[in-house]
Amino acid sequence: MRACDDADVAAKEARGLHPDSERIVPRWHPHELRHNFATRMRRQYGIEAARVLLRHHSRVTTEVYAEADRVKASAIMLEVGRMGVSRPATVLLAKSLTPGAS
Repeated sequence: MRACDDADVAAKEARGLHPDSERIVPRWHPHELRHNFATRMRRQYGIEAARVLLRHHSRVTTEVYAEADRVKASAIMLEVGRMGVSRPATVLLAKSLTPGAS
């Protein structure tokens, strides 16, 4: 049984609900907490701060844990477009920010 399952059972007991009733606490895995933390730290403080806080030796490892900030990337694309950067350059930037794109 996962910690989230224990929390769900406890929440149902506290509310007087039947153990088989609908879930109250969503299912999650401890790695999700690490990934969420990494993403929040990268977004707020940058990749290097996230790397240090996660105790990674390699920035590449941190990039696996911390999702890219798509909102920030979109804002950059708009700014780049306003600066008059050539279309091929903006397409390359967009591809580099898209997961799985080559």
